[in-house]
Amino acid sequence: MNEKTKELVESLNDIYYSLDSDLKKEMKQHYFKLFEFITNPFTQLTLSIDGSNKKKQEIIVALSNTQGNRAEAAKILGISERTLYRRLITYGINL
Repeated sequence: MNEKTKELVESLNDIYYSLDSDLKKEMKQHYFKLFEFITNPFTQLTLSIDGSNKKKQEIIVALSNTQGNRAEAAKILGISERTLYRRLITYGINL
């Protein structure tokens, strides 16, 4: 583990162990998933957030911020224009 990863793990531990017991119970599952992802980045990280809805919202915001410019929106999202085009179709987003 590199130094930055160790610092991140320590910060995560500090936050988790400072929570009250009820909140700690709620966060336990997410804490361990995140810890596993940080220490082994090849682990698939899945949280109880609807990923497709989140991606759709991110695309809509990026397109709104770029006045519909797909090339700029793709840059903001960190994806290729082709990937953005496919996601527009997948999520039923019309320009």
